[in-house]
Amino acid sequence: RDTIMKRTLDYLTGTGIIEDIFPQRPADASLVSARPNPFNSATTLEFQVTGQNRALLEIFDLSGKRVSVLADEELSSGKYSFVWNAHNRGNFELPSGIYFACLKIGGGVFTKKIQLIK
Repeated sequence: RDTIMKRTLDYLTGTGIIEDIFPQRPADASLVSARPNPFNSATTLEFQVTGQNRALLEIFDLSGKRVSVLADEELSSGKYSFVWNAHNRGNFELPSGIYFACLKIGGGVFTKKIQLIK
């Protein structure tokens, strides 16, 4: 089971850099929190950016399928928050389960596990 999870996380990030496992991260950004987590209908993902960077914030399901894109834009220094309402790109409600918020920015990848409970 642990091997499957590690492979899934490696696939999602493309680099194997997982926020909670590897402490070395670029200083360009940090994925601060997902609150509430676990959540029922919506969770707020917060992160901080240092300098001007292109940010891609995506949600993946446990199988590695991208289910939502919350941000794909150029961001300047500051704190940002995006709300995910547990819907996919087609605006259909997703089932309970484990999902991953993946922030790609400044050459780094930051992943946060989030849990939807209905």
